[in-house]
Amino acid sequence: MTDVAQYAAVEMSKRPQIDDDLWAKVLAWYTAAGRHFLPWRHDRNPWRIFLAESLLRRTRAASAAEVYARLVADFRGPEDVIRNPERYAAETKSLGLAGRSSLFVKACVVLFDRFDATVPKNEDELISLPGLGHYGRDAILNFGFGVPRYLIDANTIRLASRFTGQEIDQTRHRTKEVRAAVGLALGPETTMTPDRNFALLDLAALNCCPRNPRCDACPLNSSCLYYETRLQRCAG
Repeated sequence: MTDVAQYAAVEMSKRPQIDDDLWAKVLAWYTAAGRHFLPWRHDRNPWRIFLAESLLRRTRAASAAEVYARLVADFRGPEDVIRNPERYAAETKSLGLAGRSSLFVKACVVLFDRFDATVPKNEDELISLPGLGHYGRDAILNFGFGVPRYLIDANTIRLASRFTGQEIDQTRHRTKEVRAAVGLALGPETTMTPDRNFALLDLAALNCCPRNPRCDACPLNSSCLYYETRLQRCAG
């Protein structure tokens, strides 16, 4: 039985949600403890966000950050990647991106041929790009264009699952059901600003980690059902 399963029977009406007061605590935590050193956090250029997301897929953020500055200087748009794909592959080789490098070059060709060398804001057009999944699409929309979006991945699913006491199947992360379950914890999608998403990503990575979560330092612990269960376990 998972740690979440022990309290998953909580009635839906009693499940907590991150309200404005809790969001204020989360954002204050992010201001003090977030990973502000990540260079793409300070950029709202859709092309550079697209480039960053291509690096971050199955890659540690700190590793991607080591090559990001050089890449955005050398490849200022998809046309630069198309002109010199061998150089792009060489500059990302340290990240083990051989297969993804090829897909990124193909995506750049599509951007150049179909979208006048610009990253489109339309979600259907974005998802048509080779190698770009649902998470990457939503990240580009949110971070690059300011469109409110949930970012659904293993980290946000874990945090939402613990916070609300729901059993959320990570393997079904693309489904409407999982999106709704995560939304139950986070509140309306219309409120999901880039800073809120950055804060959640860092909170999941640094505090609400898979093993030995740092619940005592979490800004959500006053309402988190997982933390409540841990306290009850210790008291018993």
